[in-house]
Amino acid sequence: MLRLGALVAVLSALLAMTGIAGAAQPPDPGIPGGDVHAYLENPQMMAEGQEEPHAHLRPYADVDSAVRGEERTPYTMSLDGEWRIAMAERPEEVPAGFPAKGYDTSSWRTVSVPHTWQTDGLDHPVLRNIATEIQPDDPPRVPRDVNPTAAYARDFDLPVDWIARAPRSCASKA
Repeated sequence: MLRLGALVAVLSALLAMTGIAGAAQPPDPGIPGGDVHAYLENPQMMAEGQEEPHAHLRPYADVDSAVRGEERTPYTMSLDGEWRIAMAERPEEVPAGFPAKGYDTSSWRTVSVPHTWQTDGLDHPVLRNIATEIQPDDPPRVPRDVNPTAAYARDFDLPVDWIARAPRSCASKA
């Protein structure tokens, strides 16, 4: 089993407008100084760990299946489905160390991904036809009092023959 711990969703209304930041559970050696707010407010952290934009190249087994442009190939795996989620009011309240192998997420709520926090009753509705102020409106600073954040976890089996192929995860169409 491989814990997909690299997918820590640090999502909030503010971050949804500015992008997705990386893991945010201090103290963490990956967060300089362990200060989650300094990390989230650092414009240099935008798109951290992401590849540069490029054409979507699906790995096919042979030329014929590539020509057909099939959605599924022997080298792709959908991670849609049941995930565990732990919601927090602020990034610093995300369970520390949860990406570690053996971390017990059995008490976490199960959600069906793809999903939205709002339709699953995990956050207040965001109505796009009604102007909503995010306070404080002082970019790049993020709210300190309420900044809904989630940690997602899912175990899955990675086919042994994929190891030599340098597998990558791609969160898209979410």
